[in-house]
Amino acid sequence: DSVRFVTEVITTTAVDLDLYVHLDGFNGGKNDGIPEAVELICASATGSALERCDLVGPPAGDYIIVVQNWEGSDKPSDKVQLSTAVVPNTPATNFTVTGPKQVAAKTPFDLTVQWNLPTVLPGHRYYGAMTLATQPTGGVELGYVPVDFVNTQFGQFLPTVFK
Repeated sequence: DSVRFVTEVITTTAVDLDLYVHLDGFNGGKNDGIPEAVELICASATGSALERCDLVGPPAGDYIIVVQNWEGSDKPSDKVQLSTAVVPNTPATNFTVTGPKQVAAKTPFDLTVQWNLPTVLPGHRYYGAMTLATQPTGGVELGYVPVDFVNTQFGQFLPTVFK
């Protein structure tokens, strides 16, 4: 019952990596801990090294993450830092979003995003999500927005909201 599963390469010495996410046993797979082509649920294989898979409403199960070094550097081995998180379907106490109580149809409005993440170390990430709806406690769902926070070296968070 999670709202989001995200995995991403955040640093590497490789020139080009590819990232694959498999759901063990999915689509007729063997559920044996070995990634199979039929179990593939996300592939990020661009010409870049910083790949990302971000799944909304991921199914329950065991996930297998594969990082392929498509084009290595001139070093004997490449280092890769991978960040992975599962965002639970529970209200956060350290992340809030507020907006106006009422807005006329087709009228733009602002939202205020606030976070309190004092224990996240510099360079670390916090993944979240917000759902916009017509009522404070639900109503008609208008949209889902994944939100990433990255603690910079200066101890401040840079929020990234994906549109």
